Amino acid sequence: MRRILSVVALIFLSASVKAAPMVDLTIDGSTWSKPFVLQNLTGGEFNIINIDIDLTATDLVFDAGPEYPGKLEVLSDVDADFSVSDKVLSIDFNEVFQSFKWFLDVDFFSTGESYVVGSNLIGSDVSVTFDNGKKYLGGFVGVEQNTDAATFAYDTVVSVPAPATLVMLSLVCLALGLRKRS
Repeated sequence: MRRILSVVALIFLSASVKAAPMVDLTIDGSTWSKPFVLQNLTGGEFNIINIDIDLTATDLVFDAGPEYPGKLEVLSDVDADFSVSDKVLSIDFNEVFQSFKWFLDVDFFSTGESYVVGSNLIGSDVSVTFDNGKKYLGGFVGVEQNTDAATFAYDTVVSVPAPATLVMLSLVCLALGLRKRS
């Protein structure tokens, strides 16, 4: 029994020793004329599978959807599925990439002002999910010495259980249960 627990502990500890994924998501300048740029900086070790940008905490809206005349324009040749409302953008990536760019205008909701720069996105919530089961939660923060830019910074990392991990844990529990019976 002690051996089984040692093996399980070793597997989980060795899986957690890998380097943390690194990502850069920056908008520098007007959301009307400058693209959002998402870069995977892990050197191919991990792949980004999803990103969510939530403007709910701000007075901003995405200029897309039936209520808004703007459009989403992808500048990268990457297969991805988009879901966008006035407050939430979600992108699911169907292939590996190092850099992904897109245009999606953002406007102020209450004033209707249409000139929004990256730094106006400060306070928005952002999450980036990697294929290693880690989800990085944070938001846009200012960029030093650039008043028109914002970049993603995370403050929380949560584990999204991978199916293989759940199966392995279930098998270990089953083996321990069967061993107790005999």
